[in-house]
This record gives sequence, structure tokens and C-alpha cells, in this order.
Amino acid sequence: AVERPSEERADDARPTRSDERDGREERAERDRRRAKKERKKEKKAKKAKEKKAKKKSKGDKKQRKRKRDDASSASDDGSDSDSSGAPRSAISGKRIRMHLDRSSQDLADETSRKALLRVMNQMY
Repeated sequence: AVERPSEERADDARPTRSDERDGREERAERDRRRAKKERKKEKKAKKAKEKKAKKKSKGDKKQRKRKRDDASSASDDGSDSDSSGAPRSAISGKRIRMHLDRSSQDLADETSRKALLRVMNQMY
């Protein structure tokens, strides 16, 4: 009971035009995906390169600023009492002025703010 391949099976083994078209479409789709992947990889590499360059320039700026600060502090004799012992902000590095001279206008504004605050608090 040995089966012989029939003519129909031989016809099925040959690729049809639609099969060939499907194969071409699959290859084209693979090529598109591969090209997209390569573009994405190139874009990522470019972005990393820009980030590295930006980080380097930022480091250069910090070094220049540090050098400038060191040079200015070295030139100070310490005679300026405001800059040497004054506390500085941890965020900006600017001196914190502990006392501000207020004008009469500032005092009037402060009293009006306090009065307004009292009125608003009494409402609730």
C-alpha cells in the first residue's frame, strides 16, 4: 500500500503567483522593519552623542565658573566683611542679606497687608 504522488500533489508543490507575491511582500515588509530599526538606532546614537556633547560643555562651564570664583576669592583681601562671612543660599549660591532697610512706603504696605489679613480671617 505504497502511495504514489498524484498529479494534484505535484501542482500544490509549485508556488503560485499569489504565493510569490506573498513572499515578495514579506521580504519587503522585513526590509522596511529592518530599515526602521536602523533609523531608530541611528537616531538614538545621535541623541546620545548630543547629550554627551551637552554634558561636556556643561562641565566646561562649571570649570570656567569655578576658576573665576577661585580667582576672585584669591584676589580678595578679606577686607569686605559682607562677602567673606555672609551666609549663602544652597541653591543659587547668592549671599543672603539678613537685614533690609525698609522705607516708609514698605512699612505702610505691610500694615495694610496685615489689616487685610485680619479682615479676611474674620470673615471665616
